[in-house]
Amino acid sequence: AHKVREALQKQKRKLGPKRGFKHFNDMPDAWLTDAFHFNIFPGTSITFTAEVVSLQRTEPHPIDPNKSIYDHWQMALKANDSDNPETNPTMLVASPEELVEWKEVEKKVVIYGEETLSEVADQDLDRSSGQQLGFQSRGFKGAYLSGQENRVQQFHNFIDRYINKI
Repeated sequence: AHKVREALQKQKRKLGPKRGFKHFNDMPDAWLTDAFHFNIFPGTSITFTAEVVSLQRTEPHPIDPNKSIYDHWQMALKANDSDNPETNPTMLVASPEELVEWKEVEKKVVIYGEETLSEVADQDLDRSSGQQLGFQSRGFKGAYLSGQENRVQQFHNFIDRYINKI
């Protein structure tokens, strides 16, 4: 896996500038291949890659506690040869719409399951839908959090400590 990652970094550094990604030359190797994910606030996160920034937000449904609202914004740099999916790095991220020039666009509401958001988002939502059903099970006694999920709990602990000091 490390050899593939290193080969991909080398190739991105070689091909990036002629495709319009001159900033690749100024980035550390890890930034060319890795996704950096940050929780901004409970329910809001931002993910950076060399070509794409993705902002995700979840909110409780205003009426039904068993539903939520999921917002997903994705901003991608457009490659010089953006019409060729074999050479356009931004096309590695599936999108339900063609990439558009930077401009204000109309909000599109998608009901989960009726239309794709992206391959990764669809996988995440599929898993979280099953988890939500499990949370309502009589057999649910508590959750074991993964390393990434644990930071959400740490964030809530920090907020609790902050509020208690006020």
